[in-house]
Amino acid sequence: MDGKIDQGKERTKQGFEVGPDMISEVPTATAGPLAPDEANLLLSIYRTLIGGEDLVVGLRRALEIIGNSTDWSVISVWLPSPEGRLIQPFVSWYKDDPALAAFVESYRGQSLAPDTGMPGRVWMRGDPEWVTDLGSAPAINDSIRLFAQSAGLSSALGVPIIHDDRVIGVLICAARKSTEEYSE
Repeated sequence: MDGKIDQGKERTKQGFEVGPDMISEVPTATAGPLAPDEANLLLSIYRTLIGGEDLVVGLRRALEIIGNSTDWSVISVWLPSPEGRLIQPFVSWYKDDPALAAFVESYRGQSLAPDTGMPGRVWMRGDPEWVTDLGSAPAINDSIRLFAQSAGLSSALGVPIIHDDRVIGVLICAARKSTEEYSE
């Protein structure tokens, strides 16, 4: 099933249709063309996703590429449960650190209702969410806050994963370094 299909698109081993033209549709923080390092990062992620043995392996490798290219300490993809009523962590990547491993373990197996926690809010509303101070954010679950503080995490970003005008998942990134929301 792998291989080329019309318009230069390829079918991944998981059966998803992807192509280089989709990279140009990715919104960027800049008004102009992508910088060479941004384009290389997107191309690496694209190649990793289409070349993975399965979706979990491909996503994990893509998250690792993003994590190693940025200041994010933990990156997770949350997807709707099979019945579609809850959202739950699907795959995560974190920098090699026992405190970060404990943080990821703290939310593994959780299922959140729409509009609950950052993943649930981003899933329900379809808008990105940026928290610059996890320690004082009122909408963060108390147990997650404790694990985040123990891991030294101070900020987080939630981004909807959109396909055909529908939120199909959420990307959550957390950093130890306090980050300010990119305002451009």
